[in-house]
Amino acid sequence: MKGFLGTGATFSADLNLVVQVAMGSTLVAGTFLARRKRYAAHAICQTTVLLLNLVMITLVMWASFYRQVIPALPEHLGDRYYAVATGHAVLGTAAELFGLYIALWLALALSPGGSASSVGSCGCALSWLCGG
Repeated sequence: MKGFLGTGATFSADLNLVVQVAMGSTLVAGTFLARRKRYAAHAICQTTVLLLNLVMITLVMWASFYRQVIPALPEHLGDRYYAVATGHAVLGTAAELFGLYIALWLALALSPGGSASSVGSCGCALSWLCGG
């Protein structure tokens, strides 16, 4: 099926691109919410994007990677196409997992009577990452 952006990409690839751009804009808006000390709105904004991104990874990106890249690995890892796609998958997976970890940690830390210690002590890591 042909996409709607006028390129040779599929409909799902075009939809994924539009959703990713919208999520990027939403993440930028989320940073402004945090700067204005609207932390609840910031958390809702960032968590929504994180979960929507997980859906897009699962439905669109993984299927494409599984179909187009994995069959050629490791023989063609030296080819730029496969190297970039694999690097993107590795870094993207790490970023998504880290985001899910932070969201879970904060959800447990902020829940009534909750403690983030059951997820691990990432408070020091978060403080270090945030420059605090």
